[in-house]
Amino acid sequence: MIRSIICSKFIRRAVVRQAVFRAAGFAAVAILYTAEIAVGQNTFPELDTGSSVTWNTTLWTLGGLPPQTATQVGLLRGGGTMTIDDTSTNTTPGGLLIGWSGNFSVNMTSGTLTVGATAGDGQAAFGLTVGESGTGNFAQTGGLVTAPLVNLGRHPSTPGVGTYTLSGGTLATAAILLRGPGSGTFNFNGGTIEVSGTAANLIASSITTNVQAGGALIDTNGFNATIASPLAGAGGLTKSGSGTLTLSAASSYTGGTTISGGRLEIAPTGALAATGTVTINGLGAELRYNASSALTAPLTFTQGTISGTGTIGTAVNVGSGRILSPGNSPGVQAYSSGLTWSPLGTYKWEINDAAGVAGTNWDLLQVSGSALDLSGLSSENRFNLDLTTLTGTAGGQMANYVDGQSYTFSLATYASLDLPNSFSGNDLTSLFNPSFSNWQNPAPSLANVSIVNDAATSTINLVIVPEPSAVALLAAAAAAAALPRVRRRTRNA
Repeated sequence: MIRSIICSKFIRRAVVRQAVFRAAGFAAVAILYTAEIAVGQNTFPELDTGSSVTWNTTLWTLGGLPPQTATQVGLLRGGGTMTIDDTSTNTTPGGLLIGWSGNFSVNMTSGTLTVGATAGDGQAAFGLTVGESGTGNFAQTGGLVTAPLVNLGRHPSTPGVGTYTLSGGTLATAAILLRGPGSGTFNFNGGTIEVSGTAANLIASSITTNVQAGGALIDTNGFNATIASPLAGAGGLTKSGSGTLTLSAASSYTGGTTISGGRLEIAPTGALAATGTVTINGLGAELRYNASSALTAPLTFTQGTISGTGTIGTAVNVGSGRILSPGNSPGVQAYSSGLTWSPLGTYKWEINDAAGVAGTNWDLLQVSGSALDLSGLSSENRFNLDLTTLTGTAGGQMANYVDGQSYTFSLATYASLDLPNSFSGNDLTSLFNPSFSNWQNPAPSLANVSIVNDAATSTINLVIVPEPSAVALLAAAAAAAALPRVRRRTRNA
């Protein structure tokens, strides 16, 4: 049965017309829709069928011709199945409810489905709702679905059940939510989520999220997004695109983690499984590890950045194209299975207060378990130090820095230190290439900068000593400033 339902007793006037819906294996049937709503209330064009139909024409836009208005939504219910398999763009600007009551499934293999979120019922916008007060299933194996939000199990009082399985194609959305007392499941199995906006959570904590064999592919697309639901399953996660994806729950998926673009942040409440290799390989790719538990999964670090405050419990080699940036600008990070500094690797060392404390006001690396290994360095093959000043946590001048004054800043502590075979002494300056290009305070001359091993405290320090002439000028200026006071005391005596 196909009919039109008016969803409010406050509707004063509605114009009903007819559009053609083409059903696979059936004669053409009619869908009634409203083209005009007098008081802005919701009218629901509804497909109520126990049969299987195919949406493969733009003649049905869930409102017919002319297009559905912004206050209308489409309803799919009644134990049926719809297949979307065309190459056209199908739109429903007000929203689409699958499984409004009873059961309904949608299988999308190709084409474009654009769902708006301009209609709602006082609880929330409809958007793409899978499982309103019934059971809804959306299985996407291809095509593009664009929806500002996806609601799973949305009804405020009647528990709905919604399942979205993404096995191919792209889902462009800002949020996947569970709105009511029902249940919602999101299955990753090979398709891509492209983040289309900023929301509190990309996937809410109340959603059951499975990473199946095809894996989870997430392109943050320049936005910052958070998955608050634990990710579980045998598949892996691939993070691409600029912007930050934060995992705020402890995940147990075992298929590995790949960061090819942007930042993947593991929050203090998050975690990654011990199995499954973590791969950082991409220009601008970053793992910000802030978890309270150590990262013990195997790590492949080819290109990108490791940052954060969480312990890295697997061996790390920082060579060409790889950057260490401990803390969250600035901060301290521990490496409990050793750390190797190789030629052309970079330590991005940040400081915001020259009178502060290591690990709080400037970056500090703590290496234990195995050696801090510098054995591959030489005067011809140096390790880079990107010395960066901050105002607070952003680029700018640090506080309490006096040009011409001597300073010693700790860079790293170690349990043991491996140096080149032919190297002797504690002056390690010839193994490093310090850069002051991001130093916003007056920069010292490189001739007055040393990298020194303090063997007594197992610390590698950055030492800045002003030129003797600068010290003399400062002393003379101080003496000149004191002289009038001395003379005044003499005259008053």
